[in-house]
Amino acid sequence: MELIFAGDDREGAQRKLVETADLGGYHFLNDALLGRSFAVDKLPHAVLLGDDGTILSRGLVNSREHIESMFVSAETGLPSVQDYIETRKAQAAH
Repeated sequence: MELIFAGDDREGAQRKLVETADLGGYHFLNDALLGRSFAVDKLPHAVLLGDDGTILSRGLVNSREHIESMFVSAETGLPSVQDYIETRKAQAAH
């Protein structure tokens, strides 16, 4: 798995962000077209891509838990924690 960060601000502002957030060890793209290509409407936003480039999960991320939930969603095929809970309830009822 490879983590890539992206933004669409002035280059100097993005360099400062990379330095301040200690993201120097990661790939960082600065391109407004990227966000529009994924129809990003709210920031911060994350998109989890499969090896073949398909979108496995996506959404607003404000914490590490949000990012982790994207991986769980991709692994389980369930779009949200609420769906997971409902699935577990249904399984327990049988």
